[in-house]
Amino acid sequence: MPVQAMGDDRRLVGVTALAGALAGLSLAPLGLAPLLWLALVPLWSCGPAAAGLWGAAAVLVSHRWLLWLHPLDWIGVPGPLSLPICLLLWLGCGLAGGLLVATWSALVRCLGPRHFATALVACGLWGLTEVLLATGPLFWIGLGTSPLPADRPLAGLAALGGAGLVAAVQLLISWFCWHALVASGASRRGWGLGLVAVLLLSHGLGWSQLRADQAERGAPFRVLVLQPALPTREKFEPERQRGLLVQIAAARSQAAALGVPLLLPEGTLVLGQAMPEADAEVLSGGFRLEGGGAAQQCAAFPARPGPGLGLGRQVKGGPPR
Repeated sequence: MPVQAMGDDRRLVGVTALAGALAGLSLAPLGLAPLLWLALVPLWSCGPAAAGLWGAAAVLVSHRWLLWLHPLDWIGVPGPLSLPICLLLWLGCGLAGGLLVATWSALVRCLGPRHFATALVACGLWGLTEVLLATGPLFWIGLGTSPLPADRPLAGLAALGGAGLVAAVQLLISWFCWHALVASGASRRGWGLGLVAVLLLSHGLGWSQLRADQAERGAPFRVLVLQPALPTREKFEPERQRGLLVQIAAARSQAAALGVPLLLPEGTLVLGQAMPEADAEVLSGGFRLEGGGAAQQCAAFPARPGPGLGLGRQVKGGPPR
């Protein structure tokens, strides 16, 4: 179907919105990169309005977990205000995503989506925008993290250019997919071969970075991981805290028996909480009060520690991000 016909077809608006929802489903934690590439295809042929619907749908689906924060009474928000706040936050993120993608689409339409130079500029701009948004507090999931956990070779490109490069490459893959779908005759085979070449090159480069990373690390480093899986709103209840200490004690004893450190997720430990003793080191992330502010750090608690968390030595620290 010609590009003009696709752009003028109003049915494409609905298809584009559906593609945005599929893109939201394909992002983390599923990490279905091929589904994302296909879901990105309509962006190259639709107008800014349809692209805005794509962005809104993608963000609303991928960030649906914001609604699960309700009720917010666990952080002191009154019950009647909890659901409206969660809804406004969720809808606000969707609106912002829609505006960003619509603006990007308008630029693509001005430059001409068929040109390879336009594709390079558009892909690079998308990747850079994700990098900039990641420095703020309201950006959680983007194309740069979508290959994980299913497509580790593609995610390996992050070693060369960060998450922005991973996002740009996936958008470029979708551009080749679009051309392969709309082309006809012999040109379709050429675009198909180009798509295969891009896939092989990107995955080959990513895989080479993974292999190099393994070579630099040397021997594998084994740890025992404890995932308490405590609901945030119940985490600070006395009963839950006592149960958490029992879990940590059992896991630390198991780690000591295996001769490996125990790794705890960030935020597992509460300030001032006693650490159960055992002959195993504990590694955990969190925040530490320093100079009147909170600093993010990874702390190591040695075997047979003292009575409190103050004995954890800082491994890596810095301002919270």
